[in-house]
Amino acid sequence: MAYKVKINCRADFFNYLEMYKQGLVKAKDVIKEINRIKNLNYDKAIINEISSDRKTVNVNYLAEADEGSAARVGNVDVIVKSVTHNQSEPDEHGNVNFLTSDIVVNKAVTAGATTFDLVNIPSIYERYNITEEEVDEILAELEG
Repeated sequence: MAYKVKINCRADFFNYLEMYKQGLVKAKDVIKEINRIKNLNYDKAIINEISSDRKTVNVNYLAEADEGSAARVGNVDVIVKSVTHNQSEPDEHGNVNFLTSDIVVNKAVTAGATTFDLVNIPSIYERYNITEEEVDEILAELEG
């Protein structure tokens, strides 16, 4: 009998690992669910442009970005140094919309990256009361 893999709490990570060891679930199904959970850790914004020094990233408006926030751009983990939100020109009623955000980070990001992945606060790991290292160890065992 195969079970549908759905992680809802810390214990589920470990329970599904044990179920895999007993042949009750497939490793690929558990891995897929763990990767889905890991992706919930980020607010993703599409990158419009990266500066030539790769330390300023223009993205679609990202209200959550703030100085000191952690992010991942490509395979580089960065810290946000400053954020400027760019507005549209006022309409006939004087209303403006936020269009993009210019985000300056502490080190050069991956050239050609397509998304700016801002770490959610609290992180998905805090919400599940599990460490990233524990999750990565479970993944390593499943991928073994």
